Amino acid sequence: MLAYWFWFQGVSRVSGATAGVFSAFMPVSAVSLSCIFLDETFGPAHGIGIGLVLIAIFIMAFAPDKNRFAGG
Repeated sequence: MLAYWFWFQGVSRVSGATAGVFSAFMPVSAVSLSCIFLDETFGPAHGIGIGLVLIAIFIMAFAPDKNRFAGG
């Protein structure tokens, strides 16, 4: 419950673009924490998925025309 409360408190204080980028980290943190605390197996599909998320964040962060992603 505290995680959601902290998330919504933080999202209300930043722009929508920043919140969108950080929301991409949710599945990455979920996989990481489940491997650490729940002893889940980390497979190749997890690595590929995390890699794709990080590539997407990199592309969004360093795109020459940042307004292109905001719809104009």
